[in-house]
Amino acid sequence: MSPLSNSCITLLDPPNGPYKRPTYSHIASISSPARLIYTAGQVGTLPDGTMVQEFEAQAKQAFINLKVALEAAGASVRDIVKLTYYIVDLEANIDAFRMVYVDFLTDEEGIHKAPSTLLSVARLARRDWLVEVEAVAAVRDLESKL
Repeated sequence: MSPLSNSCITLLDPPNGPYKRPTYSHIASISSPARLIYTAGQVGTLPDGTMVQEFEAQAKQAFINLKVALEAAGASVRDIVKLTYYIVDLEANIDAFRMVYVDFLTDEEGIHKAPSTLLSVARLARRDWLVEVEAVAAVRDLESKL
């Protein structure tokens, strides 16, 4: 499979490497000049600070919050080069999570297969948080003097 390129990002899988996954790539390469963006962990809080209660709603809101954070930094979902997911009670919540994150990463061009890591955790910083998502993104830096 040929690498997918978007701005300064190339997503690919090694030809003789591990099994190719339908929802993520094993490698993201960033060409210079680029500006890197790191988000804090995003959880399922609404803009007024209230927390949605059930897992699927928290996951959807966490991804909405992630998109808002990326846009505030001048990036989009297609600019993501690495995602990290933290999920409480993974066994009970993995199917709902997969549906939500595939929907978040899919647009008219298909699924954006940024490398990702999913961690099952006993709990997050607050007991009512069930999912947390963080991202690293890269955007072309046209003002760079490199």
